[in-house]
Amino acid sequence: MAVTSTDRPLRVLVVDSDRALQRLLVLIFQREGWLVTTAADGDAALELLRTELPDLLVLDLMLPGMSGFDVLKWIEATKISWLQHVIILTAASRKVLGNLSRTHDICRLVHKPFDIRELVDSVASCADALGVGGQQHQYAAGGMRH
Repeated sequence: MAVTSTDRPLRVLVVDSDRALQRLLVLIFQREGWLVTTAADGDAALELLRTELPDLLVLDLMLPGMSGFDVLKWIEATKISWLQHVIILTAASRKVLGNLSRTHDICRLVHKPFDIRELVDSVASCADALGVGGQQHQYAAGGMRH
């Protein structure tokens, strides 16, 4: 994977209500040299997105309170081109995900349970395509699933 044009670390916001999964993703993404912020629900995610946009958003759809669908609607209403910075990470049905990919211009869809390498590659690939961040990913373990 090519290193992008900037030499600053990739900034990723992970939005998932599962605290154990948040901690796992923070560890994995930090190993890649990426800066990671987390939110456990849609309201907290919007607060962070309103103050400073990260380079990429890893978003679960099934969140307490304001759902990931609501976060997507907010992005669509306020920063539609930024949808390309979104990676959906969810256990929602494949039918829901198929409909979502047809109606939203998001970067990637990753279904839970997921392969860690696939998720890291998806984040790195989206960052590379958008020209954000500058760290080439280093994840070497194969076949790990969460």
